[in-house]
Amino acid sequence: MTSKVAFATEGGLVSAHFGHAPVFLVVTIEDGRVLSREEHPNPGHVPGALPKWLASLGATCVVAGGMGEQARRLFEASGIRVVVGASGNVEQVLETYLSGTLSGTESFCSGSGTCGDHSHHAS
Repeated sequence: MTSKVAFATEGGLVSAHFGHAPVFLVVTIEDGRVLSREEHPNPGHVPGALPKWLASLGATCVVAGGMGEQARRLFEASGIRVVVGASGNVEQVLETYLSGTLSGTESFCSGSGTCGDHSHHAS
């Protein structure tokens, strides 16, 4: 199964606030391996615009430190899962994601509790 995971980043770290992240790292993953990585500058923090933009990039899951409820609902409506509560170096968070052991806070993944073919648990 191929998935695209968008990491909200700032200075090499997972951004604490999704909408204010200057860059999104979009990683294409297949069978637990990274196929490609693309960095995209944030086109601007306009309410409701980022979920549509990331959907247009093919994102199936979004990872950030925090996110507002409206953005979560828009992602869910687009079929994109949301991972919040992630923090630290984006490369380490990616490795943790790939290993299936990434943990976060509160509504870590929306809906079924999984992102792609990984299961996640709140810490």
